[in-house]
Amino acid sequence: MLYLRNHTRGRGVTTLIITGIHTHICIKHTSYGAFIKGYNIVIPEDAVNAFTKEDH
Repeated sequence: MLYLRNHTRGRGVTTLIITGIHTHICIKHTSYGAFIKGYNIVIPEDAVNAFTKEDH
């Protein structure tokens, strides 16, 4: 995350769009980490997924 922060902050990026699979694990932890570092987070519902409906 440090590399990402250095790379994005130097370019004035303040919002991250998080996509991927395993909503309940990867997306959750990635977005939380970015949020506590001060980023605005966008998670498009149709761009994330999980193996079960409950996890999504």
